[in-house]
Amino acid sequence: MLTPEMQLSAEESTIEGERGGLYRLDYETCEAELHAGKKSLSHVFRRPTFEDLHARAQKIINEEINQSSSETEPIYDDAAANVWLYDRLIQRVRGYRTGSEDANGWSNVGPELLPLIPVAHKQKAISGIYQVTAEVIEDDDTLFAIVGAMETCIETTVVDQFKVRHYFQQPTEQQWSALQKKQVQTRQIRGASKQHYKYSVNLAAARDFYDGCLVRIEGACLDGGKTFEPGLRAEFVNAVDAVHKQLIVQKFSDYYGAKLRE
Repeated sequence: MLTPEMQLSAEESTIEGERGGLYRLDYETCEAELHAGKKSLSHVFRRPTFEDLHARAQKIINEEINQSSSETEPIYDDAAANVWLYDRLIQRVRGYRTGSEDANGWSNVGPELLPLIPVAHKQKAISGIYQVTAEVIEDDDTLFAIVGAMETCIETTVVDQFKVRHYFQQPTEQQWSALQKKQVQTRQIRGASKQHYKYSVNLAAARDFYDGCLVRIEGACLDGGKTFEPGLRAEFVNAVDAVHKQLIVQKFSDYYGAKLRE
């Protein structure tokens, strides 16, 4: 059985260690390590672009079939999308006998080697670099924040190692309305015998909302150990991974939407 574990490159680990375990947002490469019995299989990827992640999101199968008035069958499959992203990002691997290993056991992945890497390894490796969860951190202040001063904190846990806090200001009506309209794109599949809907996440909508409402970030740094300050806001915002932004914004949307309904 393969178990994924993400590991940062030596350069990134050094920077983060010097900064007290901060997560480096603008990493250039990341490494996923798979364990198969006694074997360790390492995969090094370049940083994905927004276009890479947007294309992956469009390839994820996320559907619902209404079997009856009270029963809905969800269908979710990101395996093929993850394989596609793997093929886009992979640079080198270690732990495989390829005939082209360097002195440290690494093999560059080119057109000849790429199709030989098992599909299951590709799927698990991409899952490994996207081990991230998000939760709302409730304000323990006894005072009720007035409109305009309210902040919401979403804390992400990245690969079970780093805790990063993202603070958001209250969105304007225009920002909130745009997110609700565009966050998830829904299409009904015509001609199906039962009601059948296909959903796709709009990473651009999540990105725009995140970029517009973020106030500050704690627990993260940029190259050289730079921590957040107002003058670096644009750099920090641009460095946050688009998949992380989507997860964070979805968590904010669920929480804030529930507050509005109270």
